[in-house]
Amino acid sequence: MWNEFEYVVPRSWTEACSFLAANPHTAKVLAGGTDILVRCREGHLEPEYLVDIKNLPGAREISETEGGGISIGAATPLNQIERFLQDRPGFAALRQAVHSVGSYQVRNRASLGGNICNASPAADSAPALLILGATLSIVGLRGERSLPLGDFFLGPGKTALEQGEVVKSIELPFLVDGAASVYIKTARTKAVDLALVGVAALLRPDRRLRIALGAVAPRPLLVSAVEEWRPQAGWTEEALEKVVAEVVSAASPITDLRATAGYRSHMVAVQTRRALAELLGAVGVVVALDRARKRRHAE
Repeated sequence: MWNEFEYVVPRSWTEACSFLAANPHTAKVLAGGTDILVRCREGHLEPEYLVDIKNLPGAREISETEGGGISIGAATPLNQIERFLQDRPGFAALRQAVHSVGSYQVRNRASLGGNICNASPAADSAPALLILGATLSIVGLRGERSLPLGDFFLGPGKTALEQGEVVKSIELPFLVDGAASVYIKTARTKAVDLALVGVAALLRPDRRLRIALGAVAPRPLLVSAVEEWRPQAGWTEEALEKVVAEVVSAASPITDLRATAGYRSHMVAVQTRRALAELLGAVGVVVALDRARKRRHAE
């Protein structure tokens, strides 16, 4: 059942931050609205004010930066992001992640900033943004500050935003040519479902690897053990299994109504192998992985 609230449309980021700071417990930010309006309707949230940031300067813009990176306004709809990234293979993980959120109609409204600021451990965009080295441009009464995405998540539903602060944009750094990324999601259904496990992986031409996980820890997790690790003798089967073991050991899944901790751990290993196989792309490596999988099943 809807509660009554006042719809506030600020004319500048400063005005939005001032209003939020003056009403810290009763005002909420409205970007896409696909989550907050549902929570209001169901009675989980009862704000007195909804502060709409969609029409503020840059809020719904996505563009390349001078350094070759990408800047994404916090209220940019997910479908707009997917279209922009269509011909940028290095950013494929983010394109796949935003595509996996809800339905097409939902993605016409849902925003990247909202997906992040909900601080859900299962947020699809978070693992992809972590491997891509995303930073957040945060605006408040004291001006703007930049914060690495990994420092933004403090726990389920908790972020590093201070009173009166708003995420203005998400900044992605330049990716070297030849970099490849992928996001693979395990869910109960193929569409419109939360992730049970999310695995994002990035492989650069120098063989450096980044892997991040969703839904298997209190917050989206960048696996630091493999972030700067690269095999000295190339990507052998043994090297790949070491990566999988490191990723699985970094996860700390729980059992809930949607899946058991054991199932989530198993799927972390499965999806990490799939992500690595897709990134490496070499037929010999894929065959080696298939043989290793057959041996494990035989045992």
